[in-house]
Amino acid sequence: MEQQLPLTYIFLTHPEIEISKKDIFKRVHTNINISPLSSRTINQAINLSKIVFPRENYDVIRMHFEESCHPGTHALELANHHISYPRYWIAQNQHHFLGFSGIYLKSDEPDAVWGGYTAVDASLSKFSARVTYLLLVKTMIEVRKTGRKYFRLFSGLIPEEARMNLIYDNYGFKIFRTEIDEFGDTIIYKEAVIDQIYETVRSKKIKNNNRTS
Repeated sequence: MEQQLPLTYIFLTHPEIEISKKDIFKRVHTNINISPLSSRTINQAINLSKIVFPRENYDVIRMHFEESCHPGTHALELANHHISYPRYWIAQNQHHFLGFSGIYLKSDEPDAVWGGYTAVDASLSKFSARVTYLLLVKTMIEVRKTGRKYFRLFSGLIPEEARMNLIYDNYGFKIFRTEIDEFGDTIIYKEAVIDQIYETVRSKKIKNNNRTS
């Protein structure tokens, strides 16, 4: 009997016209490497998570990461949180861990892809914008391959998430729901049409390249 690949690999390898790697990294710091999260880098991602997301459940975050590295490891546990097929990527400069970003699906939202945990080392100062940009481009390439319509995510109003909220707004995300969490903080749910975000990323890349030519 022919072995079937998990859905996580099927939808992320669907043929699609995309921004080429050559174009993505043109005029951007060439020493930044974007690669899949691995077992070797999970602890570094967790450590950064504790700085950026001080109130999050790190057991859940670790399940996200371990499921990304080894599909099926925590499928049942994550299903209890309505999460499936998480995939994460990291940014590194030589051996320095710079940040990470990811995506996942929800079984009851067949038209959407959700943004997973995203964090960039704040000590990078202005250099963090380049790291964030490359992670965003990588995420958008993978999201677009799913063929789904919407990219959704949730964020908050705490200072640690302020930078990412500005970036989301800049790329066309709109609030579609808010709620108050157990700590009394406001949780903001945002969404954007995937093709529109992709074109915005692409146009900003072209604009930046032209400006520096």
